[in-house]
Amino acid sequence: QFSFKGFSYLGESLKISYDGFHAGSILSLQDNPFYKKQKRNSSELNVDLEYSQTEKLFHRGGFKLFGLNISDDSRSLPVSFGLGDKDSNVKKKSFDYEVSWDYSENFKIFSIMDYSYYSGEKKETAKFPSNKESFKSDEGRFRGGVSKKEESEFLRGFRVRLNWDFHYVLSLKNFSGGEFYSAYRMKNFLVGVNFSQSGKVLDFSDAYLTNDLSDFILELKRIKENKSFGFVEYELPDSLKTSLKAGKNVEFGKYVFYKTKDCLYLPTQIDVGYEFVDFEIYLPLKKMVQIGGLITYRNYDRNDIPYLPKYLANANLKFYRKNFSIELRAHYSSNMQANEKGDKIPFQRRLDLIYYHTVFRQFDFRLEVRNLEDRELTYRENFYLPGRQILFGTRMNF
Repeated sequence: QFSFKGFSYLGESLKISYDGFHAGSILSLQDNPFYKKQKRNSSELNVDLEYSQTEKLFHRGGFKLFGLNISDDSRSLPVSFGLGDKDSNVKKKSFDYEVSWDYSENFKIFSIMDYSYYSGEKKETAKFPSNKESFKSDEGRFRGGVSKKEESEFLRGFRVRLNWDFHYVLSLKNFSGGEFYSAYRMKNFLVGVNFSQSGKVLDFSDAYLTNDLSDFILELKRIKENKSFGFVEYELPDSLKTSLKAGKNVEFGKYVFYKTKDCLYLPTQIDVGYEFVDFEIYLPLKKMVQIGGLITYRNYDRNDIPYLPKYLANANLKFYRKNFSIELRAHYSSNMQANEKGDKIPFQRRLDLIYYHTVFRQFDFRLEVRNLEDRELTYRENFYLPGRQILFGTRMNF
């Protein structure tokens, strides 16, 4: 895998940003009864243009190209199975435009429009006539809103944000939602509430992983989410930052795959709700050490859904000087159900190490070691993540 990222200024008011990646992998499917090897290639390219027309009027536009290809090599099976090598691919082209306007010293207005076009194909070559499936679809979204600045004279100390959202997907019902956010600052404390209703299309990469590698479905599926929570934030300038959130979330049409008693993975969309509590902390020490962490608890309203841990935690410790930094990151998830039979996946823990060094001001070097302990990790039944990985890269500034 490799990636690139950069930006350039084309004048005082125009900036272009670009990034992309390509990743390829080969998996040996030891526990799959039908396929013995799987090849996966994915690529993405993003380009953004930002233009400041005036001090109060801002424009941004961009496009994205995404491609995913998955090939399965079949085992030697009897003709009666009707299975052969499979080749699946999907492509996505997206365009978006955003405009924001500082209407006054008190309010800011924004609007975002985006459009995506999907195309895909899945071929299955059996010993008798092959099976071919293709699809085309599109998606559109129109969002906007208004926000009140905290430092404005009108209702000083209050933050208010009101957004609306319209979502269109071919072959699905149109969706409309929005968000209301309000908070009030009392010295070092910020107290507030948030209510939102949102909808999105399930990402193909997520659907493929959720499917436990058993198939690749060419279909757009929408997930809707209703979320409400209250929060308290405490901050000391250039020092401690903490936040506590608690609330309720309901996901409509969550996409999951069940493993049945016949060992078949069947896709379905279900509704699931949960209460949650999040606690986050950030603490810089002596201007060269940073400590941070996030702990999440989720109490689900049903216990028959696979791959939903109740506890999640992330922590990081970073030491940095003028021209280098060393960071240790830790990830934890509690045990979770694997299938309808009640099998469990034990808790998972992973440590990552990141080293970053600047040479000659214009040249940066980065080294990342993932899964430092070389633990056997799995977040999906029969799908094991790689052991210790070493990645490195460079950056040049002109």
